[in-house]
Amino acid sequence: MKKVTIVGCGNMGSALARGLSNSSSLKLFDQHLEKSQALATQLKDAVFAKTLEEALQDADFVILAIKPKDFLRMAKEMASLLKPETRIVSVLAGVSYAQLREKLPAPIIVRAMPNLAVGCGKGVTGFVEDTQISEAARKEISLLFQSTGMVLWVNESKIDALMALTACAPAFIAYLVEAFTEGGIYSGFPADQALPLVRRVFEGTLALMEEQQMHPAALRWQVASPGGTTIEGLKVLEEYRVHFAIMQALNASAEKSKNML
Repeated sequence: MKKVTIVGCGNMGSALARGLSNSSSLKLFDQHLEKSQALATQLKDAVFAKTLEEALQDADFVILAIKPKDFLRMAKEMASLLKPETRIVSVLAGVSYAQLREKLPAPIIVRAMPNLAVGCGKGVTGFVEDTQISEAARKEISLLFQSTGMVLWVNESKIDALMALTACAPAFIAYLVEAFTEGGIYSGFPADQALPLVRRVFEGTLALMEEQQMHPAALRWQVASPGGTTIEGLKVLEEYRVHFAIMQALNASAEKSKNML
């Protein structure tokens, strides 16, 4: 079992810890000790470290899950503590592979972009391709993250777009779920009935598209009968440019990712 240290136990660090807890021996560190301590008590095979030095000792992998604004300070502290064989996986938005390589003296450094669903094994993690990472190392890293969900390797030029499409998108989807739920409440359903109905409809729609390998537009056309209720609602969505707004939201998130430091 690989020894994995997670530095930073905020939302993403905690999600990764949950996703990796059944397949790795975890050590958790956060500058706010109570965060790492509380998380360690919830997970199998997880302990917390009181100091950064203790956290990095004997780690096969170190996952950096701190805030991007803290990277330069943390990298300076880590530089003298890293073991020569330690592999580093950074999940920091906006911190490029070149910046990671410049500040961290480790032979294998990987830039990654996961989303929160890694915590329940249904996530997506994109890793940045780099010629300095051997095929053996890539396989080892992919295998490590296999328990968290889908894994893919992409060119770094696509990582900001991937961040928007997979890491930001759960918030946008939750926004839509909330809107559908409130629509149900407006129509007379109590919230505790509307929300489970909406969740089930989202789940069923995605399952149907996957099972039948169906394009989203094809599903819309199946549901929307001529002159019927669905096409009337779709007309309103078009009038309010919902499709365009979602595309613009993804683009805005990707652009923000490029200027995080």
